Amino acid sequence: MNITVIDKHSSNYLSNFHKENGFGFHINTLFDIPSPVNTEQTDVFIIDCSTARHPDFSLTRELRSHSRSGIILIGKKNNPDDLIVALEMGADEYLAQPVNYRELSARIRNLGRWSRMSLEHPDNTNAKTDTQVSHFDGWQLDLVRQVLKSPTGQLTKLPKNEFTLLTILLNNRNKLMTREALLNSLYHREWHPSDRTIDMLIGKLRKKLNDYQKETALINTVYGVGYIFAAQTDVVPNPTPAPLKT
Repeated sequence: MNITVIDKHSSNYLSNFHKENGFGFHINTLFDIPSPVNTEQTDVFIIDCSTARHPDFSLTRELRSHSRSGIILIGKKNNPDDLIVALEMGADEYLAQPVNYRELSARIRNLGRWSRMSLEHPDNTNAKTDTQVSHFDGWQLDLVRQVLKSPTGQLTKLPKNEFTLLTILLNNRNKLMTREALLNSLYHREWHPSDRTIDMLIGKLRKKLNDYQKETALINTVYGVGYIFAAQTDVVPNPTPAPLKT
């Protein structure tokens, strides 16, 4: 698996990860964003902002604008606001120092699997003719290309975390999904009351689904607990995540 560390601040915070790399990664360090031509050579990017006063969110956004690879942002402090902004800018994960190398390795492998799947099925109309599609309330979700099609025909390429969350909701429709279960399935970490990651992703999905009418809402909030996806589907999806136990 190919890992690219972008270290604009020359912090060398991950130097020991290089030296102690017994995880089978090929690690390359850069001091700026590579050209779009080279981004496809990388499974996961790690943006090292561990010595900066504030994380470089603009760098994350720029990288996401021309890459489907996984992105992990490493910041100096465990700040919930930094986590939220990092995810909004396109990062898949946000970690604060001190970083546990074993945890970092696990997150890299998880993102790498999604990255390779995305690159193997590029977003073009000729990629595959027998793509499995899930239909719900006039919407269509392409489960291979990760593309959402609105009832009016508008196409939207979903980021990995939003696509995964939507497939989980589809596969557990009309069931109460707790924030803890959703967070564990998406990021393999425990939920804390101050963690707004799932709420933020739900907000993004609602915006893409134009899901603002309470009477006809597809995603219903159960305050203090989690969410229920109330849409009806006529094609049973085959998403990567298995049904969750709540």
